[in-house]
Amino acid sequence: MLLKYIFINLCTIVTFFYFASPYLWGGQKLRKKNLIFRNIFIGIILSGLTFILLKFPYITNDNISIQIKLISLLIATVFFSSTTLITICSLNIFMLYFINGYNDIFIADLILQVSILCFGLFMILQNWSEKKRIIALIPFAIFIKLTAFYVIDLWTYYPIGEVDEGRLIRTVYYWLVLFIPALFFSLHIAYLTRNTESESMKIVGKQDLKS
Repeated sequence: MLLKYIFINLCTIVTFFYFASPYLWGGQKLRKKNLIFRNIFIGIILSGLTFILLKFPYITNDNISIQIKLISLLIATVFFSSTTLITICSLNIFMLYFINGYNDIFIADLILQVSILCFGLFMILQNWSEKKRIIALIPFAIFIKLTAFYVIDLWTYYPIGEVDEGRLIRTVYYWLVLFIPALFFSLHIAYLTRNTESESMKIVGKQDLKS
């Protein structure tokens, strides 16, 4: 079941980038638009991936919902502008609130989203390279997420005020098994689709010059 869910996630990511890549990487229709609008539009598109991943959680034997919705925010942090990052973070928070409601899990997700937003804005403003962003961002995101799992297990699940170590270990294991492959696969697909779109735009440009 777990392998099947991993396969479904990877197929979802491939499908998303296949259809969204012309808009994410500046297709013909978007290059003529206002730059700020374009960056906001990209954030809206990436939030669509968040919504899809939210709708297909993996439910463990402990009846805990495991989601890898963080991926789209990390993609925005690595590849796009501060405007895109703020847009997707804001939309993610609204989606989490309206889908999951206001509870301890929402608060943990809110802290996670805002933490990555702040760190991402710092890296963008400091003009860090994509490679440097990836190296710094992945362990930071994992640390914050694992801390959130610990706090949620401590104060949300029975017995309140105590950590069920077995449940926590299983939750962390399932999340890492689902999240790590999907994240690196997403980064790889993002690079491929960006390069493909860039080559397509160069070919179109050469043809325009010839004509």
